[in-house]
Amino acid sequence: MAYPFNRLEFEQKKVAGLFNPQFNYEDYLQLIREQEEIKREAEVKAEREGYELGAPQLDLTPEDEAILDRVWAKRATEAVAMAQPSTILPPATNWLDRISGSFKDEPAFEQVLELGRAARAAQRYYPAEPESQENDLAVSTGPIGATA
Repeated sequence: MAYPFNRLEFEQKKVAGLFNPQFNYEDYLQLIREQEEIKREAEVKAEREGYELGAPQLDLTPEDEAILDRVWAKRATEAVAMAQPSTILPPATNWLDRISGSFKDEPAFEQVLELGRAARAAQRYYPAEPESQENDLAVSTGPIGATA
């Protein structure tokens, strides 16, 4: 039985974080043996129950195989491109920075600014000063409608 990793490869992958750091090579080999045994038992059971194992063999023409090869090559290229960090775009310019100062020599712009200030000032609420304390409601101490 060929094992996927030799001891050195196992240790390298363990250092890279692909295996539990407390896992040693002997544990790894035992795990592989157990998985192989489970696979064999499943294959025997499937054959006994009449199931066909493996993918069906396709009868492809050379043209169909060429098309599949091109499709798989394209998918592989796309996968590699997706794994690459995306192209770094230049920082977007702030729209305010782009227009700041663009109207400084325009005489109508000063007029627009003055009109805007006047409109905002007209919308402000300034409460009226009370005329006097005498206009306040009289406090009643008796029946409704009676004044003191």
